[in-house]
Amino acid sequence: GTDKRELLARVATALDVSAAELRQIEAFVRGYAGRQGTARSTSKEDLEEAYRVLGVGPSSSDGEVKTAYRRLMSQHHPDKLVARGLPESMKGIAEQKTQEVRAAYERIKTQRGLK
Repeated sequence: GTDKRELLARVATALDVSAAELRQIEAFVRGYAGRQGTARSTSKEDLEEAYRVLGVGPSSSDGEVKTAYRRLMSQHHPDKLVARGLPESMKGIAEQKTQEVRAAYERIKTQRGLK
């Protein structure tokens, strides 16, 4: 309810991120916890997941994919988040997120034949 929204707004302000960015971080943390120990998916599922991670679709242009990648790397870079007040204990999660974003971008680049 209202209490949760107020708490999220305070946390977002403290981290100097938007409420939408905070929701992305929360979704990532929840998703990361849920994926621990799961089997590898198929190549098609990997590619679908890569597009989901970057927040773009298969019909997005190469430029849109690259822009999404750069934006997410900037948003989730551990050093930037720590500088904004992210506790050092959360740095590992931020590092995992940047690895996930980088891997997703590499999968899409490979599939599209980009350098």
